[in-house]
Amino acid sequence: MSTATQKAKMSSRHVLLIITGIMLTFGCSALTFSTWTNFQPVVSEAMGMVTSTGAIDTAPFALYITVLYLTMTVVSPMAGKLIQKMDIRIILSVSAALVGIAFILMSIYTEIWQFYISGVLLGLGEISILWLAIPTLMNRWFKKSAGFFIGICMAMTGVGGAIWNSLFTALNSSGTSYQTIYLIWGIVALATSLPFTLFCIRSTPEEVGLQPYGAEIAEDGTVEKAKGLSASKAMKSPVFYAVFIYAGIINFLTIIAPQFPSYMRSLG
Repeated sequence: MSTATQKAKMSSRHVLLIITGIMLTFGCSALTFSTWTNFQPVVSEAMGMVTSTGAIDTAPFALYITVLYLTMTVVSPMAGKLIQKMDIRIILSVSAALVGIAFILMSIYTEIWQFYISGVLLGLGEISILWLAIPTLMNRWFKKSAGFFIGICMAMTGVGGAIWNSLFTALNSSGTSYQTIYLIWGIVALATSLPFTLFCIRSTPEEVGLQPYGAEIAEDGTVEKAKGLSASKAMKSPVFYAVFIYAGIINFLTIIAPQFPSYMRSLG
């Protein structure tokens, strides 16, 4: 085996991949997961979801988020296989389009149950955008600092949430209808995703004659392939189950936290 003489450097293609990950989570993912509770009382009241005591019944509207998560659960194995086999540009572009279309449809719905349709569309789109494609791409393109760049991309859901929540408050306070805001959300989701998924990424660095950042390049130009761990061995490790439980707790907390504003409103 040849001795490694240098390491692959960061290129503009690597940077564009990071920017794409940031824009996807800042736009599509933040709009989906960080702003829906703002619409909860507004849409429910507009749809006439009022109890006998005069309180706004937000549960039927919130059910679309349950539909979203159930959809992601069901399609996750299939989405993972597609990401391994297909051009990831196609997968991410279709996923982003589904998110944008889901929001645009929300601007024209007249019944609560129709929001469940968008819940399915959002689930189909977000399982690839947030949970599967970004970690997969980062690990393909970065042998060094992959976790760091994944963290930056994931952090953008929080940054985006802060910005889009503030924008919602400003628009809602100015008298803008929730239908118009949903239309804006759809346009923003498409504008912050499709230009990047279509033109700024490739499935692997080898497609454009590059190597993963930080990979050791031997004298003959070859790069040692990363060694993975088989599923059978991983599932025998306590670490696997520790990560599994930790992820479950984090997801539980992130789902419960958005309900706090509605609870505070109920206290008057």
